[in-house]
Amino acid sequence: HNNVWPEFTEMIGGEFAAHPWFTFWAPVIIEDPSFPAMKHFGSTHMVFYDEMYVPRAENWSRSKVNVLMRLDESKLPPPGPQEPYASLSGVGAMMSGAGAEAMKKMATRGLREDQDYALAWAKMYGKGRVFYSSLGHTKAAFQNPDVRKMYLEGIKWVLGFTEGSTASHPKVN
Repeated sequence: HNNVWPEFTEMIGGEFAAHPWFTFWAPVIIEDPSFPAMKHFGSTHMVFYDEMYVPRAENWSRSKVNVLMRLDESKLPPPGPQEPYASLSGVGAMMSGAGAEAMKKMATRGLREDQDYALAWAKMYGKGRVFYSSLGHTKAAFQNPDVRKMYLEGIKWVLGFTEGSTASHPKVN
């Protein structure tokens, strides 16, 4: 990240900025339930326990991708460590004095003015198909059958075995 390989960033559609909430039960909205990698989810509103990445505002734009899944900004907690980590002694020690300032700076890095926190998207790059998702950082998330199926269906779409739109659209609630 940090735009060290701009061609890759352009191909993927963006890059990592931060994870302001660290690992937590994240409120998620499926914006395109008709896309092959999203069809199997039982609802358009759910929660996932994971470390949710935020795309960098300088090089990610909803207008360049089909957002498939995003954080529900209306239900996000304040940035910073969430339970059970917020009450750990090491984190508690960092939350006082100079440690608190460093933690606050780290937690607020990556917050977007538009509060558009995409977690998965699809796009074209030349003649190639690109599927991106940031899910799967925790063992629980990667062992989740729905997350695994999402990646399998995303791979099948990239290979051209299924069809799905890459058209951009406004936020869907």
